[in-house]
Amino acid sequence: MALTTRARSVTHPRVAVYILIIAVMVIAALGTSGAVLDPRIPMAAVLFAASDVLVARQRFAKSQVANRVVGLATYYAAQVLFAITVVSPPFRGDG
Repeated sequence: MALTTRARSVTHPRVAVYILIIAVMVIAALGTSGAVLDPRIPMAAVLFAASDVLVARQRFAKSQVANRVVGLATYYAAQVLFAITVVSPPFRGDG
């Protein structure tokens, strides 16, 4: 019974829309790395997506301490990188 409830939760339309939004965010972030020469943006987006995968794994697959610990670490790392890109110009490496 619990497995069927979890399976229904994962296939819920809201979950599908959320996954789509996160995928679009990562794709858009990967596209910005060449334009602004700032690798922190796609790195932050990938870390944020990874944290969401761990949250989903914790919620829908297998509840483990590692999901929470690594999930929180990747989430906060992503947030810090996003914040740094706002207040700090991209590294150019030209001197």
